Amino acid sequence: MNRELLAGFDRELTTNDSDSDGLPDWWELSYGFNALNSIGTDGALGDPDGDGFNNYAEYIADTNPRDGASYLRISGLRPLAGSVVVDWLAGSQSRQILSRKLDLSATNWLPVITNEPGIANRSFTNAIGTNRSLFFRVEATRP
Repeated sequence: MNRELLAGFDRELTTNDSDSDGLPDWWELSYGFNALNSIGTDGALGDPDGDGFNNYAEYIADTNPRDGASYLRISGLRPLAGSVVVDWLAGSQSRQILSRKLDLSATNWLPVITNEPGIANRSFTNAIGTNRSLFFRVEATRP
């Protein structure tokens, strides 16, 4: 499984980031990072839960940096009457974009659904048609 976070890094993420690590102070404090200017697991590049996603990636995807099972990912694929249902895990404050390719050699991913923040549904049903294979990825941005 590829655990790469695909995120929009071209946005202003916060206006209250006293340690200039890209993480809002309120977010760091809400997850128990008591020393805002510390390094290691408390910094943007730290990974206190060992899930392969650093704190910055967890912030972007709105997942819990203290829970190793909470990270941006496709969590399930299941057949359903000529279709495939894709489920993914992400937080409710991130924007998620589910994309697909029919062939991995294709240059571009085709977005099939975008969930804006606040949308609880993290599932999409894709008709298979004549396609013998489909490839999916999920991205997250933080508006």
